[in-house]
Amino acid sequence: MARSRLVLVALLVVLPLAGCGSGAPPPAAATPAPPVPTVDPYAAPYQEFVNHVAPQAGKLATLSAALAKYAGAGNVTSAGKEATAIRTWATAEAKWLDAHPTRPCYAAAYILWDDTRAAAAKTATDLLAGRYEAAASDLDAMAAASTRATNAVLASSC
Repeated sequence: MARSRLVLVALLVVLPLAGCGSGAPPPAAATPAPPVPTVDPYAAPYQEFVNHVAPQAGKLATLSAALAKYAGAGNVTSAGKEATAIRTWATAEAKWLDAHPTRPCYAAAYILWDDTRAAAAKTATDLLAGRYEAAASDLDAMAAASTRATNAVLASSC
């Protein structure tokens, strides 16, 4: 009987210290973390870029059409005003692009859009400097750049 008491004491003292048979439930198995949803980190910047370019392309087309009309009619004053508006647009667009760097999935469209901006600025600068033949050529280059950029934006995705 003494031996059974000794075994009982051993079980009551040693097993709880070892974490066995303490009467407490065993520790719960670690539950796996829920799967992290795959979110494309480029989707929001891309959508912001597309939402920005669409109205800006329309604005540039309107300014360019007015510039071509006035320049074609020889109305230097009105053409100068439109060229100033295009240069202002190009400056604002450069600031927007600087504040919204490209992402790999739409880098080509971004670069083409920046080329359009640069062509617009060159057109305005040439016209305001009195380089009318260069400005006419620049206007054609700007229209082509805008078309390439718009097509690239439509073709790109993230």
